[in-house]
Amino acid sequence: MASTQMHPSHWNNYWRRVAGRFGPHHALEADGLERPLTYDEVLARAEDLAKGMTAVGIGPGVRVLTRLQNDAYAMLVHIALLFRAACELPLPADATDDDLCRLADESDAEWVVTTRAIVKDSGMAQHRHVCHPADLEWAGANDYGNHRDALRIDISALPGRMLPTSGTTGAPRLNLYTHTARWHAHRLQCRLLPHRPAPAEPLLLATPFSHGASLLAMAWWHAGGHVVLYPGVDTRRMLARAAEGRCSIFAPPTVLRKLLDAAPSTALQVRVIFTGTQQLDAATYQRARALFGAVVRVTYGKSECINPICLMQPGQTDAAYAKPVTVGQGCVGRPAPGVEVQIRDDNGHCLPTGQHGHVFLKARHMSAGQWQDGRLMPWPDGWHDASDRGYLDRDGRLWLLGRRGDVVKSGGYLVALEAVDDVLRQLDPERDCAALALPSAYWGAVVVAVVAGSPVHLRERLHAGFSSHPKAMRPRLVISVEALPRNAQGKLMRPRLLDTVLSRYSLTDGPYPRAELRG
Repeated sequence: MASTQMHPSHWNNYWRRVAGRFGPHHALEADGLERPLTYDEVLARAEDLAKGMTAVGIGPGVRVLTRLQNDAYAMLVHIALLFRAACELPLPADATDDDLCRLADESDAEWVVTTRAIVKDSGMAQHRHVCHPADLEWAGANDYGNHRDALRIDISALPGRMLPTSGTTGAPRLNLYTHTARWHAHRLQCRLLPHRPAPAEPLLLATPFSHGASLLAMAWWHAGGHVVLYPGVDTRRMLARAAEGRCSIFAPPTVLRKLLDAAPSTALQVRVIFTGTQQLDAATYQRARALFGAVVRVTYGKSECINPICLMQPGQTDAAYAKPVTVGQGCVGRPAPGVEVQIRDDNGHCLPTGQHGHVFLKARHMSAGQWQDGRLMPWPDGWHDASDRGYLDRDGRLWLLGRRGDVVKSGGYLVALEAVDDVLRQLDPERDCAALALPSAYWGAVVVAVVAGSPVHLRERLHAGFSSHPKAMRPRLVISVEALPRNAQGKLMRPRLLDTVLSRYSLTDGPYPRAELRG
């Protein structure tokens, strides 16, 4: 959109044009529906929801916190809130009432739309309006309210979405997007699809629709495709659908590994594997290529600047991973149109090609800043410090080296925990495992391997598995826990894992550290 002004009915009019092109074709398939909905039916149901929202006072800029299962309502409420030009703050279905209360307070949300009952004594119901999407849809279907605004107001600078950070490095923080930024991001997604899907061509989604899946779904709908949403990572159903051919899959690396572990040995004909949200390691890419072919499209996105920041279409991904890739590194491609990427040193100075440093971003579709203490804190000079380490190669591609907080000093050597993660996954692919740094007065930090379940298999392979890597990378201990904490996107929550380990084990420090179960 070239103009900076947006009418309140902008998103609704846009969807009407999309439905006008693809009306009778399948658009949406999800648990809870007797059959797939067509584009015309998605439009009608979303407009009923929008009418119901108007009846209760949800309009342009109003902040609405959503906690929805991965079903049809997750999609329909998302679209209806766009029709109302409201500001959605989406949370995954497993978010607790405490999460809702805290984020509702921090975001100044006036409404909560949820398919899960809220505990009466949580305090939420006393301070916020709470409703089930079915109630809004019923009100709209019975003509309670008119969802189309007569006011000629400009919504372009109004809050359009709030996204919490992943929580992998601490308590989530809220990033605020304007409607203009959301529109730019959507148009960029549409422009950069690797191929135009045929009418009703399926795209399989299994991660929470509230995050990256919604961005890709909107672009897929723009092109006339059919979105299939699963309540979770159901590898059996997803692989059965993939075996039918002519489908694409959105699979972040954690989801992709689950699919690969469960897949048959015979190749599957998949159009595109969309991946992102986490760094793609070379071993996972090679496994995916062997099963699906050179069909992996990589993007780089963050809660502070949604997809796409950088990207590689399938052929570019294959070229990047054709040569040996250093453990702990992952290529995310060149910056998308309108995106600037800088690599800076510790003093904030830009570094030349090939030198490692801190990743900084600027983009038209980036969030305006973070919402803190009831006000917007814009990014300094319009640049966001991504908290990632990386470098730009001679071809202008960004290579990520892991999170800045995941680099520790052990015995005087810098160790990237994500690089250790990559090796551990290869040594014990059947179990969830990760590296952790335990505080140590002797070493600075003791690098350990944490595995979900029995540690025996990993212990046996540890010495040989790290023989070709720097000695500082090799975990000094292997510790067992019931499960590794991951967020809704499958990202490891390392601070929470550290709390779990320290609460269960006591560390005996020194040149040969030991960990013993407490009590």
